[in-house]
Amino acid sequence: MIDKIIDFALKHRLLTVLLILIVSIWGIIAYAKMPKDIYPDLNAPLVKIITENPGMAAEDVERLISFPLESLLNGAPHVTRVRSESTTGDSVVTVEFDWGTDIYRARQIVSSKLEPHNVLFVSGIGQAAKAPHYLNANVFNGLHGRSLPVATGAKLANPDLTVLVESGDGCNYGEGGNHLLAAIRRNIDVTLLVHNNQIYGLTKGQASPTTAEDFITKAQPEGVASSPFNPIAVAVAMQAGFVARGFSGMVDHLSELIQLGIAHQGFALIDILQPCVSFNKVNTFTWYKKRCYSLPEEYDPTDWDNATKTAAEWGDKIPIGIIYRNNRSSFEEHVGRGRLVGRETDRGLIRRIIEGFQ
Repeated sequence: MIDKIIDFALKHRLLTVLLILIVSIWGIIAYAKMPKDIYPDLNAPLVKIITENPGMAAEDVERLISFPLESLLNGAPHVTRVRSESTTGDSVVTVEFDWGTDIYRARQIVSSKLEPHNVLFVSGIGQAAKAPHYLNANVFNGLHGRSLPVATGAKLANPDLTVLVESGDGCNYGEGGNHLLAAIRRNIDVTLLVHNNQIYGLTKGQASPTTAEDFITKAQPEGVASSPFNPIAVAVAMQAGFVARGFSGMVDHLSELIQLGIAHQGFALIDILQPCVSFNKVNTFTWYKKRCYSLPEEYDPTDWDNATKTAAEWGDKIPIGIIYRNNRSSFEEHVGRGRLVGRETDRGLIRRIIEGFQ
């Protein structure tokens, strides 16, 4: 067959050259019209969020920037996975979408979730409460122990907001202890992140409500006389909607807890164990690392009796994960008066009310 083709080409040289030219021209035209993809998509559509936070340690970037972003984006339409990388001063959050998702649509989804008006971040006073200084969202840096009342009012006024409350163990369990009890009782739909290092860090190391008995500080040189407050046990006893404990040394696990807490419809308490390297030389990173263990998969967080026992466990072994969860109706569902944001304002009525006090 090949010999015949060669023989034909040699006998009809002009015809052969003409055929070669025709085929070449056709190939050039076809190539020009062919859609080109020099770098074909070998991965699912990805959107990256890169933030620069000069001067922040990698741990702070992870806790204050990357975690909140991951929590916000998980559960968004077509999102299959969210992962992050935190270094000194920088955060990179990668959002992976379903195969076939238009990249412009993916970017729109991320942008809409990150719109500042969709999120409110409220804090009190303390080292942990400085987080609003680094965030581009609706933020409120309030008084010591008074973050939950602000968050409650904002959530009732605008139920569409994703509201996170964040501060330390002294702020939330000490000065703000009464507001914590009220928020649990009401089951207001906000997520409370408590940075629990068992010491007052900003005010130089006196005992906090969670400091262990006999712990010696500059303010308590003879040791702490009071028993430590167990926030998990109190929250479970009051049947709070979502009660969890995490550890800053188990990043992925803690990230998932925060995501689940935000997704929960009702009050969510996440007690975050973390070291204070300046003033707490007992409850160190190593101390927590040796004791914290993840609750097994077969653990049932809806079993209140078992959750009560688990909440009391502390010492050589410290359980982390979702300790207790229920489906109580949120405060907003009971009130049912609708949102205040967006309603028309009767300025005349406001003026008459103000004049009545003059």
